[in-house]
Amino acid sequence: MKKVRIALLRIINLTGIGIVAAWYYLLSTLCSSPRTINEATKNTVYYNCHGTVVFITPFQSLQLHWLLLPLLIIILAGYVVRMWQPPN
Repeated sequence: MKKVRIALLRIINLTGIGIVAAWYYLLSTLCSSPRTINEATKNTVYYNCHGTVVFITPFQSLQLHWLLLPLLIIILAGYVVRMWQPPN
């Protein structure tokens, strides 16, 4: 059981690192989005980036809001696995 617990913790940690890396990459590329609406590239969603108005794609907007939920789930799963005591 201890090996299963360690394997679960490794998977949870790697998944959490991947989500944080995706969040960091997304936030680092948003400010370089066009400052005018561009229908050809579907940059139509208004986003305020440090006082500058840029237009991002609907998919980027979806990622911006929904990457937090998996991160919270991974944090909760990590907490549960760490607190889990296998039966003796």
